[in-house]
Amino acid sequence: MLLEMKRLGLPFDEEPILTIYNDNNSGTHFHPLRDSLRIYGVIFRFMLSSGVCSLIDLGLFTLINLLAVPLFGDNESLRIIVATAGARVVSSLVNFILNRSRVFRSGRNLGRSAVRYYILAFAQLIVSALLVRGISALSGTEAGLLQTVFKLVTDTLLFFVSFGIQRDWVYAD
Repeated sequence: MLLEMKRLGLPFDEEPILTIYNDNNSGTHFHPLRDSLRIYGVIFRFMLSSGVCSLIDLGLFTLINLLAVPLFGDNESLRIIVATAGARVVSSLVNFILNRSRVFRSGRNLGRSAVRYYILAFAQLIVSALLVRGISALSGTEAGLLQTVFKLVTDTLLFFVSFGIQRDWVYAD
């Protein structure tokens, strides 16, 4: 804005910033740990909630993926989709409850938050399954723990995107 004023030839004055101490600055002391927790508490709680739910998700994905080999045989794509979906249904319910009540402490309408959360969860499910399948195909990997590693990397990237969407859209008051 100042550059535009200068370009247009509009006059402006510089005003010095005054530092005002009320009551000898008794109420404005910086407390590094407490103040940092206020600032970063939401992301720490989100990381903890996500970590717990990731363990649930990865554990169930691995279990379903390995147990489903006899059911789906060579249809690796279907097996990965079923394993991803089954694991995500359980982990997303736990995650929604934790994020709503503990992480974002949202007062938003439960139904509206749930619909938005599951729109996001469904999108993440599709992206996760497609990326795991794509990486598996590119690397020539079949059922096993390496696909769990691919899923871990994929879901870690999705974590960062999900935080912003949940903070700004799902649980925003």
